[in-house]
Amino acid sequence: MAQAILAQGGVHAEGEGGAPPAALLLRLGNDACSAPILSTMGLCSSKSHGKLGQAGEPLHPGEPAALAAAAVAPPPAAAAAPPGPVAGQRWRGLDVCSAHPLGAAGGPLLVISAGSVVDFEGDCIVNAANEQCLTGGGVDGAISAAGGPELARARQELPLVEPSRSVRCPTGEARLTVGGGLKAPYCIHAVGPDYNVMVRGARRTLGECDALVAKTYRSALGCARERDLGTVAFSLISASIFRGPQSLENVLAAGIAGIQSGLYPALREVHLVAFTAEERVALVQLCGEMFPYAQGTLLAVEAPREEQEEEEEGEE
Repeated sequence: MAQAILAQGGVHAEGEGGAPPAALLLRLGNDACSAPILSTMGLCSSKSHGKLGQAGEPLHPGEPAALAAAAVAPPPAAAAAPPGPVAGQRWRGLDVCSAHPLGAAGGPLLVISAGSVVDFEGDCIVNAANEQCLTGGGVDGAISAAGGPELARARQELPLVEPSRSVRCPTGEARLTVGGGLKAPYCIHAVGPDYNVMVRGARRTLGECDALVAKTYRSALGCARERDLGTVAFSLISASIFRGPQSLENVLAAGIAGIQSGLYPALREVHLVAFTAEERVALVQLCGEMFPYAQGTLLAVEAPREEQEEEEEGEE
């Protein structure tokens, strides 16, 4: 009976010479539910039913007293789980504004973070790239500079899909490379729509551009899924000059929809990295409406001093 129960749990009842291994004794410990098993193995008497006996008393013929003492010692306390990202915390190189569970319990977190995506200390960052996928302005330029020659070579080696226009990554798609000098080992280059060109050129509606934003986020997570990457930080796709006449809130909502449709089992955290105060306010408010259960929310999103100084100079 005892051997059958132990075998079901993947534990053999006997060690060398027929004696139970120390690990088994420690696992059974003083659990009252284990007493019948121990009794069957001859390790406790009816007088001490449910216990392993007195400390220092051999539990099996020929067992050293030290093993007996170890067997009755309480198991070591389980290590405390590392704290998750909560509002006001510095986490993976960024400042957390809020964290929102996605999907079922134990699923990934959507983390609203403030700072520069270049500083992210996780598995991967997502760059807001252009179709040539070599370099660009804004966040793309900052990522290129931080990634250095290794990242530049990796981007240059991405195959051309439209050689006549030097397109390596069409709008709505993403490509994965190494991170080079970045703190994250991988970088995904995602190309969102330019609303200015697509809408004002009468090629696409605002809704169609929003759908392309969602597709871009989903494509980026598809690249991350190929490597089972657990922590991914997005720069905000098509949320600056590329959003044209569309509101920031609508562009961000489309991105979050794309994230929700691209989740995978290995994913633990998805960070949306806000660089400006406007982006931080919009993300926190939007996620507060979409996800009522947050792991803390930091609403103090005062603009950095350098932004305030620029605004004051502009007013003059």
